[in-house]
Amino acid sequence: RAVHVTGNVTQNGGALPAFGNDRGQLMFRSTKTRLTGSVPLGSNGPGAYDTWLPPDEYDVLLVGNPALCSAKASPPVPCNTGVVKRAVSIRADGALDVDIPAVMLTGAVTVNGAAMPSAAFDRGQLAFVNEEGPSGFTLPFGTNGAASYAATLVAGTYDVEWEGTSQGCGVSSPVACNQGRVKRGVSLTQSGVLDVDAPTVK
Repeated sequence: RAVHVTGNVTQNGGALPAFGNDRGQLMFRSTKTRLTGSVPLGSNGPGAYDTWLPPDEYDVLLVGNPALCSAKASPPVPCNTGVVKRAVSIRADGALDVDIPAVMLTGAVTVNGAAMPSAAFDRGQLAFVNEEGPSGFTLPFGTNGAASYAATLVAGTYDVEWEGTSQGCGVSSPVACNQGRVKRGVSLTQSGVLDVDAPTVK
């Protein structure tokens, strides 16, 4: 029979921020069958969940709200997807509290070590790629001005990718129009500054 599981959901050991936007979902993914069950976290109020699951071993993931990645200001909760508990045995009714480790990052984005040049089209954006795929995208950099980003992510190890825009392909573009990895295996376990340089060839 299914087991009844409840718990509190916190972030970095404190209350899950409430800010009027969808905070995403908790996903329980079987380590054996890969079947999943999800519970929404809502937009306000204390973080908590109440669900029924088949007895099994689960990874617990935060499935962030991707719309938050496009916000002009870094959201208070992660906008991407990442594992927050691994290989948890859930085989009887009970409580399982879940803490979401989150990091808030800011940084400058340069091209070949210099300020990002202006372009006639949007210059692109960054993607933070973990084992769950490229789910953490920054706000696009626009057409001019110094490029920077702010992002809130599930703590973990990431590749950072440049995501160019197709308008720059086939023309003389000052920034790359394609996609490519610019940092590999970056351990993001604490909030702080991570500057990113995009090496570009013409």
